Amino acid sequence: RQLTFPIKHYVIFNEPLGCITSKRAFRESKTIYEFLPNNCLELFHAGRLDKETNGLLLLTNDGDLSNQLLHPKFRIIRVYDVELDRQPDVRKILKGVKLEDGFSKFLFVKQLPGDKHRIEVKLAEGRKRQIRRTLWEMGYRIKELTRVRFGPIRLGDLKEGECRELDAKEIVSLKRAIEIPVPSYKARSDRKPVNKSAYSKPEGRVRRSKSEPWKRPEGEKRTGTEKRSPTGKPSKNRVPKGRSSKYNKPQ
Repeated sequence: RQLTFPIKHYVIFNEPLGCITSKRAFRESKTIYEFLPNNCLELFHAGRLDKETNGLLLLTNDGDLSNQLLHPKFRIIRVYDVELDRQPDVRKILKGVKLEDGFSKFLFVKQLPGDKHRIEVKLAEGRKRQIRRTLWEMGYRIKELTRVRFGPIRLGDLKEGECRELDAKEIVSLKRAIEIPVPSYKARSDRKPVNKSAYSKPEGRVRRSKSEPWKRPEGEKRTGTEKRSPTGKPSKNRVPKGRSSKYNKPQ
C-alpha cells in the first residue's frame, strides 16, 4: 500500500480577547478552534496567549518547525503593543526586574507615537505571563496587550477572529529565522592584497650559516663568567656569578 504524507500548512490567527489557546473548553470559555474553519481544526498552535491577551498566533502541522520556534536557543523575537494605566518610564522598564523564575529584562522598549500610555515591547523568550508580571512588579497595570509580531511574521490588518495562510515568502522567512547563521567567506580572487610591509619582521641580527665563524657583535663586551669553546663561541655552560672558576681566578 502506498503511503501518503500530509501537506504542511502554516496559518496565522488573530486571537480575540476572552479566548483560550486550547482544544478543550474550560469553564464555558471559547477556544480558538471555534473561530477556525474546518480545514484548520487539525493544526496545532505554536505557543499560546493568555485569556486577557489578543493578537497573532501561529498554527501549523509542522511539528519540528513549531518546536524550534519555541526553543529558547533560537531567540525568536516577539513584539507586543502594550497599553498601560499611566505614562511609563521607558528607562526604568529597560532595566528589568527580578521575578520568581529569574530576572526579566526586555530586549527593546519604545513609546508609541500618538498615545503616551502605549509602548512597544520586544521579547526573545516565552515565559508565562512575563510582560504582565514584569510590569506589575514595576507598579504598572496593563489595560490592553496585543501581540503584533512573531519572528518575521506580522499581524498586519488581520481582524480579530480571522485567519489567513502564509504565502511562500513568509514561510521561507520563518524557516530562515531558525537557521544557524553561517559566515560568508569571500573567494581568494575577491580578497584584497595583503600589505606585506605592514607585517615585515623587525630589524635584528642576521643569521649566519654553520660554516661561517662566530663573531661578537660590535659594542658587546665579554663577561668574566663566560666560558670559551674551541670555536670561540660562548659555551652554554655558564658559571654563575660569585662562584670560583679557573676563568675568573686572578692571574
